[in-house]
Amino acid sequence: MKYFLILILSCLLFGSAIAQEENPLTALEPLMGKTWAIDAQWGDGSVFKQELSLEYGLQNQVVYCYTKGFINAERTQFGDRNFGIRKFDKESGKILFWEFDAFGGVTEGEVIANGRDLWFVYNYGETVIADIWEYLDDETYAFRVVSYNNEEIGDMYLKGAYKVKR
Repeated sequence: MKYFLILILSCLLFGSAIAQEENPLTALEPLMGKTWAIDAQWGDGSVFKQELSLEYGLQNQVVYCYTKGFINAERTQFGDRNFGIRKFDKESGKILFWEFDAFGGVTEGEVIANGRDLWFVYNYGETVIADIWEYLDDETYAFRVVSYNNEEIGDMYLKGAYKVKR
C-alpha cells in the first residue's frame, strides 16, 4: 500500500510539472483580451491609425491578431486590414509571426520578448524593420518602427503609443 501511494504521488507530481511547462506565447499575455489603438504620424507626415486585438487559438498553441487600419491608398477608409498569427516554433526556439494584409501581402518575422517589451522583427524589402512595443503600464505601450541591423537600431520611421481602447 505504501508503495502504491508513493507511485500515485509521483505520477501526480510528474503530471503537474508537465502541465506547468511554460508556453512561450505567454510573452504576449499583456496584450491579450484588450483592443489596442494608436494615432500617430509616419516620418513623412502621413497618418498612421490602427486598432488591434489578440486572442489565443488552438488550445493556446497560436495567437490570432486582428488589425483594423486604413484599407485604401488615400487613407480615408478604415476597416479590417490585417490578420496575423503568432506561433512558437519548437525547432528554432522562436516565436514566429505572419501578417496577412487586405492588399494580398504577407509579412513574416520573429517576435523577440524581453520582459514585457516586444520586438517584431521582419524584412521590408531590403531593410530589416523592428516594430518595438515598450511596456509603460498595463494600458500603454510606447511604439516605434525602426530600421534594425545587427541588433542596432537605425532610422526611426514612426513613434507613438498604443493605448487600451475604452
